[in-house]
Amino acid sequence: MIYSAPILLTLYGDALRDGAVRVSDRRIVDAGKRDVLKRKYPSEEERHFEGAAIMPGLINGHTHLEDGFLRQRLPYSGSPSDWARAYQERKRELSTAEGMNFAHLGVLESLNNGTTTILDVSSTGASFQVLFNERVRSVIFLEFLPAPQETEETAFSRTLLKAEGFMANELSNWGVALHPPGGAGAGLFRRCAAYAEEQNVFTLCHALGAPGSWAPGHPLPRKTVVINGPSPGEEDLRRLSEAAATVVLCPRSFMRFREGPFPLRRFLESGVNVCLGTESLALSDSLDMFEEMYWLKRLVPELSGRAILRLVVHGGARAMGLQGVLGQIRPGFLADIIGVRANTLDPDFICDALVTEEVEIRFVMVNGREVLS
Repeated sequence: MIYSAPILLTLYGDALRDGAVRVSDRRIVDAGKRDVLKRKYPSEEERHFEGAAIMPGLINGHTHLEDGFLRQRLPYSGSPSDWARAYQERKRELSTAEGMNFAHLGVLESLNNGTTTILDVSSTGASFQVLFNERVRSVIFLEFLPAPQETEETAFSRTLLKAEGFMANELSNWGVALHPPGGAGAGLFRRCAAYAEEQNVFTLCHALGAPGSWAPGHPLPRKTVVINGPSPGEEDLRRLSEAAATVVLCPRSFMRFREGPFPLRRFLESGVNVCLGTESLALSDSLDMFEEMYWLKRLVPELSGRAILRLVVHGGARAMGLQGVLGQIRPGFLADIIGVRANTLDPDFICDALVTEEVEIRFVMVNGREVLS
């Protein structure tokens, strides 16, 4: 099948007028000018999206799909630590069945906003049952939050049971997640980090510099994703860079509390991989990555629209170790692509339009299969 539109935004070369992409099975097999592809493949069926741009699908580097039950239900007054305590108390009320319902709704919302990959954190284990069966690419982080008076051994064993029976597949992978400051103790944190290394899965930490995370001098595990908390110090930056870790920044949740300067430049200048996420729906009003990019542009106005899109797509792909096969429209890459109607179809301004203006999703494809059209 050939998919064509007035603009093809490959995110590795310049935007093309009248572009097209040919998809076969799960992969992009060709991309370029529409007339060239039509001559090369005269018998191939074509779908043309007038008034739209075709581009790689967006990657949400951090969210909590099951937190849909807390959308607009937690006040943002007080300190971040006060909010975090209230959040964790409310989270304990969530059942696995409720979590599954909200996770499913979150997937639908994400796809309708052009997101084809989700890095999700689940405390109930609901996402392991939902995302495994959804047509969306994902990494699911099992969140270790011990109950009051619970031993580390009990917390570790009980939490692992929530993902029992899950097997990674072509679209879904997994990892472990912890909140060092107010959640897991230092011992449990290090135990889970060691388990993640042993299993060769991803590790997520909500704040690198928090007390009780990794002991000084202990290297960060590979495949680490850090949801940034306090402004990073030089030691934090060094450890992140050495571990080839990824930092996920969530502009809308940052705007809620505004603790210190927005740290994007410090990470980029240190060579640390950065992507964007929507954070918890208890903090953000939606799972819309275009909204997240809009607020990043507000926070860092000198950043170009193209640079912002590359943070979302290239940075997200690198966080998953898929930078060589995901996040660009080029032959051999996985066919995760979307069609977006924007207010301008000028190749020189399309990227800025996508991150600053309202858009409409025309179609969504994940792994070579249309999931929204």
